[in-house]
Amino acid sequence: MVTKERKDPGPEVGEENTHDKILGAAGEVFAEQGFEGATIRAITERAAQLQLSYTRIFAPFDGRVTKKSIEPGNYVQPGQTLFLLVPPAPETQRTRLQTRQK
Repeated sequence: MVTKERKDPGPEVGEENTHDKILGAAGEVFAEQGFEGATIRAITERAAQLQLSYTRIFAPFDGRVTKKSIEPGNYVQPGQTLFLLVPPAPETQRTRLQTRQK
């Protein structure tokens, strides 16, 4: 029987450090709670918090959000429209002044 050696295609996009991130989170949880007190849930939550801390959303201009296309917990892709922004209207103030006021 002949078998071919399967080559690992490598990490998916954005996953190159997933293993290291989980190990780092596990080390932190073990240090805080001890080996017996640590749970898989605590480790994965710590790793998820770390990953979330890298998330930043930038808009091309200041404005008001008029429509959101996502909900908390949704997965998004780079370049995906998340919100509809409207530029702020120019602000004007009108008031009545007496002739002696400056």
